[in-house]
Amino acid sequence: MPLYTERTYRGSSNAGDLVSFHMKIKETDLWVSAEQNLEKETRDLVLDCRQQLESHIRMHPGFATSLLPGASDPYAPKIVNDMIEATKDLSVGPMASVAGANAGRFTSSGGRSCQMQRMTTFWN
Repeated sequence: MPLYTERTYRGSSNAGDLVSFHMKIKETDLWVSAEQNLEKETRDLVLDCRQQLESHIRMHPGFATSLLPGASDPYAPKIVNDMIEATKDLSVGPMASVAGANAGRFTSSGGRSCQMQRMTTFWN
């Protein structure tokens, strides 16, 4: 299996009047369409989400490889507890929900003040 597979479906999405761009930082690989160019805001959100998650994994290495849901952690970043919550009834590890947890932050602008009313994000 190749390390990278071309995401050909991204070019076929009809973004209409939206501004579309590709954002790749480490394993995070996004195709974003929004009402305005949000590359800087997207990069900042990706880096923030990754920093929180990577920091937690450095302190709790088992989190990244667990195949079972874990218990919530009152000291963990919100993204970590969101991932735990999303997988608690599914009998899978929390990393199974990483894309969805991050996508939720992007579409809700992660509490930031940028305008993201119409934004579509493809996560891989």
